[in-house]
Amino acid sequence: MSEKRKGGPKPYPVRVRGVDFESVKACAAHFGISVHTIYAALNEGNADSIGLGKGRNKAITIGGIDFPSMQDASFFVGRSRSYVSSILKRGSTGRIERLEQEFRDLADRA
Repeated sequence: MSEKRKGGPKPYPVRVRGVDFESVKACAAHFGISVHTIYAALNEGNADSIGLGKGRNKAITIGGIDFPSMQDASFFVGRSRSYVSSILKRGSTGRIERLEQEFRDLADRA
């Protein structure tokens, strides 16, 4: 019979930009991101991108107003990020125009 090892899985050491971490969990805690994000970066061969936020915040312009990210734009208009994103990606021309007008109206009031 095999004996179960106590204490969970053996820690998997991680190196990010020359800094060694004892485990994926320790690395995630250091950068304030999820363990899943660490594993995803390792699987893609992008360990050095861990903690840099690459690819997450992309500047966006809606209704002639510049925002540093989709999240900031969504917050400005008081809508969820998924709502704004889905209209921009899959919405009809009319829905996109109405969303842009909503942004312009709010900017005029500010």
